[in-house]
Amino acid sequence: MAKKYMATFPSIYKKFLSQKVFTVEEVKAAFPKSTPSSLYVRISNLIKRGYLGKIKRGVYYAIPPDADPGSYSPDALLVASKLTSDSKLIYSGAILARKLYHNFPHVIRFTGAKRVREFSWGEFKLKFHQIPASDLGFERITIFDVPVMVARKERIIIDGLFRPKFVGGFEEYLRIVDKIETIDPEEVVEFVFAYGRAGLVQKVGLILEINRDKWNVSEKLLKILARQKSSYPIPLDVSSKSRRLVPRWNLWVSGRLLERIKQ
Repeated sequence: MAKKYMATFPSIYKKFLSQKVFTVEEVKAAFPKSTPSSLYVRISNLIKRGYLGKIKRGVYYAIPPDADPGSYSPDALLVASKLTSDSKLIYSGAILARKLYHNFPHVIRFTGAKRVREFSWGEFKLKFHQIPASDLGFERITIFDVPVMVARKERIIIDGLFRPKFVGGFEEYLRIVDKIETIDPEEVVEFVFAYGRAGLVQKVGLILEINRDKWNVSEKLLKILARQKSSYPIPLDVSSKSRRLVPRWNLWVSGRLLERIKQ
């Protein structure tokens, strides 16, 4: 790897070194005067010379100048962010990216414009999901100095209730919520109505009520959500056998959770 310490690196390598993980489509966009076939040849040569590594067809990573090409591996979150165009980290992927987990997740979940097969990278499984309101509730955060699109905390609150098993189960979800210190309650309400899922609104309302002081949730917002509750009771957590009714939300909850609700 002595060549990597030369003052001039190959152009593709220099272009994507700071990005760490990149796609062939990004290479084509960066070098529009080169033909696709010539770019594939250049990428192949850079892999042989130890500048780049291949994740799968069309997805590559740059090996840092001081790293061993035989052992270096980019972070799985960065890999997931490039497995489909417009990749966004969701569910356990977002929780891992934001370090909100209690039990460390070994599945990174993501969404994007095109469905891709489940993919393994290191200790992680990377799983694609289609989600409701896929254009709402995301922002770029920096992971290892690389900007990655990740679900906002407001969306995590909703997604964890929508699919608890994808964040580690309902108990893990409650631990995640406890770690979220600040949110925009109005955004939560906006997002949950966009989901269009019966029963989800009242579940979100209960979580907002439980955390109303910490998150500065107004009574006005809670009333807006409460008016949308179903006409018959539903369980907050389908895996719970111990249930007590919370009339305001028409939800069956565990006795332990009921103690946290302001009456």
